[in-house]
Amino acid sequence: MKKNIFISLLLAFAFVISGCGSTSKTGGDAEGTAAVEMQKSQIALGSNGTDFSLPLTFTKLLDSSYQVELSDFRLSVTGCTVHTITFDPAALVFDGGLNTQETLLVTGAFDQNCTPTGFTLTATQKVTKDGQSKTEEVTFSSTSSGDIPTSGYDIINATTPLIIGESNTGYMISMQVVKDGYVAPGETVKLRAFNDEDGRIEATSTYTATTDVNGIARFDYVSPGVLPLEGTSAILFADLMDENDTGVIATQEIELIFSQNGSTDIIYTIVPDQNITVTDTLQSHQIKVALSKQEIGQPAQPAVGEFVIAEFVMPIYGALAQYEAVVGADGFARFSYTSPESMPSVNDVNITFYYKNNHTVRGETKIIFDKQTVSGVSKMYVVPESFTVTEAGQTQEITIVTVNEENIGVSTTVTLEQPFFNNTDYGSFDKTSVTTDLSGKAVVAYTAPDAITGLSERNITVTETSAIIHKELNIKFGTPDTLGTNYEIVVDAPASLAVDDTDQITVKIVEVGNPSNVIANGNVHEVNLTSQFTNILTFASGSATFSYDSLGTKAIAVETKTLSGVAVIAVSASVYNGDHDVVLNALVPVTVLSGPVTAISLFYVGSSENELGAFINTYTIHAIDKYANPAREGVVLSPSLINGVKLAETDSSPTGQITAGTPVTFEDALKDFGIVGITTEDRLIIVPNSTRYAQSYLGGWSIDDVAGQSLTLSESYFGATADNLSYVIGNESRSLLGDIALASIASKTGSYATDANGNVQFDIVFDPALAGHTATIAAHAYDTNRTGVAKVAGLRWGHYNSTVEKVDNDGNDHNVTLTLEICNSKDEPIERLVDVEIVPEGIVSNSSQCDLNVSAANDLHTDVNGQITVQIYTKATDPAVAECEISWSKSNSHIYLEY
Repeated sequence: MKKNIFISLLLAFAFVISGCGSTSKTGGDAEGTAAVEMQKSQIALGSNGTDFSLPLTFTKLLDSSYQVELSDFRLSVTGCTVHTITFDPAALVFDGGLNTQETLLVTGAFDQNCTPTGFTLTATQKVTKDGQSKTEEVTFSSTSSGDIPTSGYDIINATTPLIIGESNTGYMISMQVVKDGYVAPGETVKLRAFNDEDGRIEATSTYTATTDVNGIARFDYVSPGVLPLEGTSAILFADLMDENDTGVIATQEIELIFSQNGSTDIIYTIVPDQNITVTDTLQSHQIKVALSKQEIGQPAQPAVGEFVIAEFVMPIYGALAQYEAVVGADGFARFSYTSPESMPSVNDVNITFYYKNNHTVRGETKIIFDKQTVSGVSKMYVVPESFTVTEAGQTQEITIVTVNEENIGVSTTVTLEQPFFNNTDYGSFDKTSVTTDLSGKAVVAYTAPDAITGLSERNITVTETSAIIHKELNIKFGTPDTLGTNYEIVVDAPASLAVDDTDQITVKIVEVGNPSNVIANGNVHEVNLTSQFTNILTFASGSATFSYDSLGTKAIAVETKTLSGVAVIAVSASVYNGDHDVVLNALVPVTVLSGPVTAISLFYVGSSENELGAFINTYTIHAIDKYANPAREGVVLSPSLINGVKLAETDSSPTGQITAGTPVTFEDALKDFGIVGITTEDRLIIVPNSTRYAQSYLGGWSIDDVAGQSLTLSESYFGATADNLSYVIGNESRSLLGDIALASIASKTGSYATDANGNVQFDIVFDPALAGHTATIAAHAYDTNRTGVAKVAGLRWGHYNSTVEKVDNDGNDHNVTLTLEICNSKDEPIERLVDVEIVPEGIVSNSSQCDLNVSAANDLHTDVNGQITVQIYTKATDPAVAECEISWSKSNSHIYLEY
C-alpha cells in the first residue's frame, strides 16, 4: 500500500523531526538514539569455511511521517577477521509505518577459517521529516546464543517474533537453512496455510520458497485488514521439506504479536507530565510518564516493568537523554529533557510518549518556551532618557529596548503616558502602547505641540507590563536660562550594523538646538563610553569601554558579535561650557541586524473559508541567518505553488540535475520535457529527498526555455552541480475530472518581506473542490546567496461528509457504496470529493463484527460522483449485533497524497 499518507500535523512548525530509539528485548543491543531495532541474528558460514552471510532484519520505531535511512555500514566480527564484505542494499530506507521492516544482507569472506562468536554493526542513521533531518552514528551488537549444529539440518535467523503494528501492511518473513554447519541453498521451505484473521500471503508470492545461495527462504506476509485484540498472538509454521518434498525435516515457528488495538481484557493508560515550562537555554527537566494497566473488574495498577517510548526531539527544540524507559515500582517511566542552546521561534512543541507494545496508547507533554520567563524581562531602556524641545512641532524618535538578565531581547508590551497633562499640551506620541519585537526593540515618535511658550518640563512614565518596570522619559522645553552654552551628546551611527562585523560610530558634543556648533576640543575634559550589551557589541579588541579627551568629534571603532538585537551604549562627558564644568550623559541605541538568510522553514498554520466561499490554507515562512538569528526585517521570501502537475519525479530513484552557469540549467536524461507539455508558463519546484536536501537548490524556479531533456531557469544558482534531484513541474491550474480548479498564493499583508521576527505569512486560496488533493509548496530567498525550501502537502480541510450504509451481520461479504462530500465551514455539503484515493483504514464500522475486506477488489478511488465501492466482511459471532454501520472517517489523514 502507499506510504505517503496525507497527515495532519499537530505542530505549527513545519519541519519537525521526532522518533524513538530502542532495541528489542530479544534483539541485539544498540548505542545511539536508534530509530530502528535489530533482530538477533547469527553469522552462517559457506561450505568453504571462509565465506559468510548474515541477514539482519530491522524494525522501524517511527510512524509513516518519518523516513529513516541507514547507510555507510561497517561490520566487525568477534573471533574472525573480515577480508571482503558486501552490504545489500548499500542503504536501507524505511518509509513505511511503525514496525515495518527492512532486511540487510551482509555477505563476505574471512581471511581464514574461524568461528564467529558475535559481531558489531555500525551505521550512519538519518531521520527525515518534511525536509528536516537528524544524522548520527548508531551501533548494533549481537553475541551468538548457541552454536550452529555441525551435522544435520537447522533453521536459524528467522524473523520471530514478528510484531504487527499496522493493518494491511506488508512484512517480510525470512529464515536461513543450514546443513552440517554451512548454508544450504536450493532447499524447499513451505509455509503452512493459516487463517485469514491472522493475515495472508501477498498475491504475488506463494506459500513455498526455495532457499537462495545464502540458504535464505523468504515469504511476503500481509497483516490482516483488522488487527486482533492487543496482545493477541498467532503462530505460523514453516516446514523444511526433504528432497522428495514429502517429508518434513525441520519446522520453524513464526510468532506474530499484534499490538495495534486496545485489549478488552487489559486496558493500558498512559499519562505523561502535562506541561514543562522552559525558562532558560540548556535547562534540564525530568519528564515523568505514568503507565497503568487495568483488567476488567479490577482497579488500575502500575504497569511495572513495561517500556515507554519517546519520539525523537528535533535539536532546535532540545534533546532527550534517552528514548526508552522502563516503568518503575511507582508506576512512572522517567525521561531527562534538556532545552535547546537558543530559544526557538515557536511558543511550544509536543513530545509524544507511547507504550512500546501498543503505539496507540500514547500521550503528550507540551514543552512551553516561555519567552517572558525564560528570557523574562529584567531591564528596560528608554533612549534617549531626556531630550530638549527648542521648536514647536519638533519631532523626536524614542527607542525602547527590553531585555533579560543576559541582555537578550524579549518581546513584551510597553505603555507610555500621553504628554497632555493638567489641561496643558506637552505634545503627543504616535502610540501609547507598543510591543517590542524579538530583538526587544520598539520605536515611538514624539511630536512637540504647536506652541512651546510657557512650557518648562514634563516627565513621562514608561511601563513594561509583564515585569512592571517603570522608567521616566524627561522632556525639557526651550533653551535653559543658564550661564554658559548648553551642550548635548549626539552619536552618529549607521542605521544598522551587521552581525560579526566591524564598523564605527561618531560621538559629537554640540550645542542644543544648534547641532552645527561643535564644542571646542580644548573644552572636552574626558568622554567615557560603555557598551551595556557586550554580547551584541563591543569596542576595539572586544573591550566593553572606550575613553578619550580633548576632541569635540571622535570616530570610534566597534565590533559586533553573532547575536542580533539592539545594543545600548552609555556615554558620559565632562566638558567646560564656557562658564563652568558640566557633566553630560546620554544613552544611544545601536541596531545590529542578522546576517544573510541561510535557512528557511515552511509550516502550516491553519485553515479557513473567506467571504466568497474559497478555502484557505495559511502558511508561515520563517528565515534565519547562520547564527540562528531571525532574518532582519525586509528580506523578500518568495513563495510558490504547484496545483496542476505535469511531471512529478518524487520516487526513490530521481534523475533530475541542476547545473550552475549562465544560464542555469535543469536536466533529466530520462524525460523529454517538451513531450509532456511543459512550457515557460510552468514552474519547477525541487523537493527534498533522502540524499538531496541542500537549501541552495530547493524551492521554486521560473522556466525561461524548454528544450527536450533540458530546462533553462531564470534565477541564479551558485552551488555545485547536483544530481538525483526530486522535482515537480506544473502550475496553479488543474483539471479535476474535466473541471478546472485553481489554487493561488496571496500575501497576508500585501508584502512578502520579512517582519521584525523573520517571518512572512501567506495564504493558499483554493477552489473547495480541491480539498484533500495534493499540492507542492515552496519558498526561496536571494539574500547574498539563494536559500530555498519545499514540501509536498495536502490541501487541508476539516469539514467532510460521508454517507452511512448498513449491512447485515450475517457472516457474508457485502458490497457497499459510500458517497464522500466536501462541506463548507458550516458543515453544509457543497462539493463531491472526487478523484482522490482513500486510505483503507479510513473505512470504519461502528462494530468490530464488520470491517473492510482488504483482500477484495475494493475501489477506493472516488469517481465523478465522489463514490467508492468496498467489500465488508461480517463475522456474525455476536448475536447482539444484527447489523453494522459503515462509513468513511471524514479525515484528511485518510486521504493519500497523490505523489
